[in-house]
Amino acid sequence: MKWEEVDLLVQVLAKKINDSGWRPSVIVGIARGGLIVAVMLAHRLKIRQVFSVGIARYVDQCASDCGEYQTFNEYPDGEILVVDDIADHGETLQHVKDYLESIERFDVKFSAMLWKKGCSFTLDFFGAKVTNKPWVVFPWEKQ
Repeated sequence: MKWEEVDLLVQVLAKKINDSGWRPSVIVGIARGGLIVAVMLAHRLKIRQVFSVGIARYVDQCASDCGEYQTFNEYPDGEILVVDDIADHGETLQHVKDYLESIERFDVKFSAMLWKKGCSFTLDFFGAKVTNKPWVVFPWEKQ
């Protein structure tokens, strides 16, 4: 994937969020790839508060090995938009959702630049749906 495609998909994602009428007060990017998309989206939506959560989910790990969270208690109450670069299987996003629902003080919506066909998690917003090709290589992943 090229940077131009990323920029276009973030633009599409921002438009869908704006058109929905829902306005997040905070954006939380899922490290690592979701951080890049979160910052780009924050600029498009003119949202200054961007936080991160460090979590990764891969098929060969069990749910308890998903990772560590930043302290969500540091986040202000309100509307949170969780952002990832790709919703692949859906386990990472589900893990974050389960955790945030246990706190019960946020209105949370979930988004990804790309939503893979067959993903078990339902997003509120996405840039584009993609087929189940094995791996998307983003420009920030190239060496």
